[in-house]
Amino acid sequence: MIEVIHVVLLDLLLYLLILLIGYNCMQTGKISKSQFVLTMFLFVIFCLYPAWGGDYFHYRESFQYVRQGYGTHMEDVYVYIIQNITSTYFMFRLVVWGGASYILYKAYKNTEVDTYLSILIFSLLFLPRFSYARVSLAMALTFLGMSLLTYKKGFRNYLLGILVLVGSFFFHKSALFGIGVVLVSIFLYDRIGKKTLVAVLISFPVLIVVATNFLSDFLLLDAEDFEMINVESGQNYLTDEVANKGIAARIIDFLMRATYYLIAIEYLIIQFKGQYKTFPRSVKAYATASFFSIVFASIFAFDLGVSTQTIYSRFIFFGMIPSAVFVAYCVKEKLYPKWTRLVIAMGIASMLFSLLYACYLAQNSHYTW
Repeated sequence: MIEVIHVVLLDLLLYLLILLIGYNCMQTGKISKSQFVLTMFLFVIFCLYPAWGGDYFHYRESFQYVRQGYGTHMEDVYVYIIQNITSTYFMFRLVVWGGASYILYKAYKNTEVDTYLSILIFSLLFLPRFSYARVSLAMALTFLGMSLLTYKKGFRNYLLGILVLVGSFFFHKSALFGIGVVLVSIFLYDRIGKKTLVAVLISFPVLIVVATNFLSDFLLLDAEDFEMINVESGQNYLTDEVANKGIAARIIDFLMRATYYLIAIEYLIIQFKGQYKTFPRSVKAYATASFFSIVFASIFAFDLGVSTQTIYSRFIFFGMIPSAVFVAYCVKEKLYPKWTRLVIAMGIASMLFSLLYACYLAQNSHYTW
């Protein structure tokens, strides 16, 4: 009989295999097609069986409820997929997370950075986070839309980019945050400089005050006044408490946050040193989106009269996809190699610690496989 711990150990093994590929590629300075294909295979298998996170089992329960005709908190598009396209939970995950993986690949293909390297960096730094929640599909669509708007000029690309960007909202409500980041990044990526960055950093406390005064009212609006906001979801985000986390969970949080902030600091260093000006157009857009995802999400790192840690975690995860492109470009161009290696090491430590802690928890898991 297969136990949950066995599947979590499989997750750990899959990640270690990707880590082995990454180590080899970092030594040689390149990634071959065969290494990329193997990485993508391991990537998709990991996404199909992410037993390391409880959401895998929550979605399995939701899948069964929808198949039986009950309601669900998931968006209508997922209900349609369950009722009309997939008949098993495996197929549902293959369509949603397999589709998200392919869309991620297409988004990275629309950049001047080596697609293989971007996928590898993403796998090393963020794969477990990407694998567990349905918002990953919305994230992938959001940045596919941005890539279409910034990689190649042309009316067809612009129209398709806008449609994909708007469409991402229907796959998860928090895509509204990602869309906002993308729009800001598209507007600023070719204009942003030292003065703009200084202004953003100086205004950060003001943004916190604004959020403190208006956040609760915004998320808890009556549905009749603002139907686009899901009131119940907003309340859940605001009341999710994290104060009782144990030391292991706090270490994981620290490692995860440190990875993002090291990336943001590297972006600032490159900006203030003037090297950003030499970046290709699409890489500028991704790098800027990475920075603003982290900055805007960080507003919610402080409990604004209510617990906003779930909002913070959800929003900062939108920085995953653009951050991998930025880091991959830094690796390829050998920009601040010591700092870039620190970013990668911190991200790997975060993922490994998360998976090892999941192995510990899985020994006493109440879930069944």
